[in-house]
Amino acid sequence: MRRRLTTPLWLLFSAALLTACAARSEPPRVVTKIETVKQRVPPQLLRCPPAPIPAADLATQRQVARFVLDLHVAGDECRAKLEAVRQLIEEPAVFDEVR
Repeated sequence: MRRRLTTPLWLLFSAALLTACAARSEPPRVVTKIETVKQRVPPQLLRCPPAPIPAADLATQRQVARFVLDLHVAGDECRAKLEAVRQLIEEPAVFDEVR
């Protein structure tokens, strides 16, 4: 059997390609200290407006509608603050690079 001349050349070329991937890289950094950070929530997000107190004489539909609207506005503000707190807590933590 006669060997082709290109076979040894291909083997040499393949070996050269394998060494190209062996670039020197810096060693991985090791984290030796784990530090926990307490979440800080701004105090203004922890307080909801007080619920409106219904007047003793809700005689007309207009007075009832104003009370219901005030109640709805207070609830919306409280839900918005709760959503802001949720976003603060669920936000992925950003860690400083350890050197």
